[in-house]
Amino acid sequence: MIERRPIVYLLITVLFLTLLSVPSFFLADVFNSYFSFLSSWSSGILRADSIRAMERVSHLPRYKPKTRPEIKLVDFRLRAPKAGSVRLSADFNRWNPQFAALEKDPDGSWQLSVPLPPGKYLYLFEEDGRLIPDPRNPLKEISKDREVSVLEVR
Repeated sequence: MIERRPIVYLLITVLFLTLLSVPSFFLADVFNSYFSFLSSWSSGILRADSIRAMERVSHLPRYKPKTRPEIKLVDFRLRAPKAGSVRLSADFNRWNPQFAALEKDPDGSWQLSVPLPPGKYLYLFEEDGRLIPDPRNPLKEISKDREVSVLEVR
């Protein structure tokens, strides 16, 4: 009687080698096409006549990278010696006064310095929970049925 074990082991080994060789043929084809690409690539773009051709079109506008706007430090001040807390609510902080608390000076004025790019900004002070426009700033605007102060940073 013929033993089945050696035949089963032989069939499993043949099947394993067959499955192993299929991806290797695929990878060999990929490597072959990659290396044939590298061998056919030329550096013709860098030839001197190509550079002279670029000089002939020098009158065309060239790409200029965008520069970042200059950031300026803007001081916000409010004279309120009796206030317990003063915060800044503005469009640049999405009208959220939690992120812009002013510091009290010994003379009773409150101040905060904020770095801002050039542009037009709307703001209000929150003095003890009450929103008020900047009394020192004559530029005012009506926004959402409320008078707000306007700041122009240039």
